[in-house]
Amino acid sequence: ILCGLIGLASATANSGAYLGLEVGAANQSINFNQSAFNLNTSNSSVVNSQWNGIGRLYSGYNFNRYTGLEAGVSYTFPTGYNYPDNNGSFFSPATVVDVSYVPMLPIAYSNWSVFGRIGVGYAWLPGGSSSQYNSSGSNLTDVLGAGLRYKFSNHWTYKIEWVADGLLFPVGINSGSTTVGSWSQQTFQTGVSFHF
Repeated sequence: ILCGLIGLASATANSGAYLGLEVGAANQSINFNQSAFNLNTSNSSVVNSQWNGIGRLYSGYNFNRYTGLEAGVSYTFPTGYNYPDNNGSFFSPATVVDVSYVPMLPIAYSNWSVFGRIGVGYAWLPGGSSSQYNSSGSNLTDVLGAGLRYKFSNHWTYKIEWVADGLLFPVGINSGSTTVGSWSQQTFQTGVSFHF
């Protein structure tokens, strides 16, 4: 029985290099620092969340059916956020380059596997302008995720996943020397991978 379970579990493995593409939806959050806009004397923030589309191109290498490494670049389409003092808006796309460790757990008697990701990314937010502010942001940030993968063949897999950028360490948004807020996003993506 144990040999049979191991054999079935290995049916979900696609060891070696792969290349893939995902698309989906991103919920970007901007936390504006109210004190930067002279709205009060505290350091409280105003949270603004918006949905938009995202695309991600990635490549990776699975060492075996349990572990792998993956690198990718994602682009989230521009989203507008009004400044708390109504003096313009922060309107920006987001680009994240990431590297992740990907642990996997095959599901016996199926071609499905559960996977997670933990890694680091670098995010760029080119920024938006108004009469008073010229804001932008870029910094290292955390990358976390989890999902399901289905093996169609030795060369093709399908996956659906949740990926968060900046969930623990949001990216600061600055206008000159003033920190006006911070950025993070949670995404839901689906796509296919080609395994060489």
